[in-house]
Amino acid sequence: PLHNYEVIFDKTFKDSALQNNYKEYLKQSHSLEPLLFLLDVLKFKMKPSFDGISPIIEKYITEGAKFEINISGEDRRNIMASEDSTEPMNKMFDSAFNAVYRELKSDSFHRYVNSELFKRFIERKGEAYLETISINLTSSSGASKMMPSGFDTCHISDRDLECLVRLNDCVSDWTSLSPTKIGKKERDHYPYVSKHRYLMSDNPKSGQLITKLTGRLNFSAEHFAHCVNDEQNDRFWKVHCPNFKIIGINEEHEYAHATHYSDLVLSKLMRPRDQMLMHTLLYDTERRCYMFFSKTTLAEDKLKYRGPGKYSDVSGFNCLFIYDLGENKCRYCYLIFTDAGLKYMDLVYKLIAKGLSKKMHDQYIEMCAITPTKTSCISQTLEIFRSRYLSTPGAVKTWAQDLLKERDTHSEFTVAP
Repeated sequence: PLHNYEVIFDKTFKDSALQNNYKEYLKQSHSLEPLLFLLDVLKFKMKPSFDGISPIIEKYITEGAKFEINISGEDRRNIMASEDSTEPMNKMFDSAFNAVYRELKSDSFHRYVNSELFKRFIERKGEAYLETISINLTSSSGASKMMPSGFDTCHISDRDLECLVRLNDCVSDWTSLSPTKIGKKERDHYPYVSKHRYLMSDNPKSGQLITKLTGRLNFSAEHFAHCVNDEQNDRFWKVHCPNFKIIGINEEHEYAHATHYSDLVLSKLMRPRDQMLMHTLLYDTERRCYMFFSKTTLAEDKLKYRGPGKYSDVSGFNCLFIYDLGENKCRYCYLIFTDAGLKYMDLVYKLIAKGLSKKMHDQYIEMCAITPTKTSCISQTLEIFRSRYLSTPGAVKTWAQDLLKERDTHSEFTVAP
């Protein structure tokens, strides 16, 4: 089964059958331009010439071009300026190429290998062909994987972030919960769940699946970064968690840990009641994305000592990636630990579900007017949850019904006007 294989993205540039099938998928979703751009740039790099520059710029880079691609304003300006420069010709499209390459690999190609179109393509070509374009994961699929050493410590480290970046970029470890059907229009938001369970402690029974929600939003990545780091957001935490202690970034405190990763901007660190919640907001210059990472451990008076610098475990984490797609466009990927076999996406909805009251709901929506990323895909994933898990007996069924009743009572969980 496809579940046991990782399809290699680079094979789309070498295998004509795979490339044509991927093109067909992109045509159906009206997003063929990025792949055509990559193919044309690769041809140009094989035989660079001044005559080959203008056609690519006119076709993909110029504003209003027939196949205009989504790239940052900086990349667009640099390419336009380089047309008359003395820079090496074969490198002038590199920055835009790398950005588009990463976007295709982590977004549309991810959906493609989970689509019915690809499944039918593999059924026609056979398993022998599948072996030539993928890596067999039979020996490890479904097994538990350890998070990096130190993930269970009471601070945010570079290794935490690097691990999540690699996990988010990996195509093979995700199964779509809502694959694209042939002839169906692409949606704005997609949910995935990891094939492996991940351990945050040395207890082999503590492994949990990771949920990933991804989609596109109509505002800039810079707007997102400004919103989540805005001083005005303090009022939300003070209203709902009056016992929170705000810890200043430069304050001498055990948990005021600085993270060093690319160009860094830190948000506040907060400690609630019996748990400690740590946040960091930073910018990855290579991927051109903001990362808003939250990690929760027990508060210091509740910690169980396990050795120098180590404690019982991490009770949860989530990481929100916001990728820059140009002006007023960005793509988000939201990763969160969850036991999908018991309460799928429980943590995703906890802010809404744990306070089933109109006051809580209204305050949450008010907060989302400031940070619109928080409600970008709640409605869609609730429907998916209902269709997939409503038959589960007991508490989970009741919990799902309560969530849906709450949503119907207070309209959709969408951004307030």
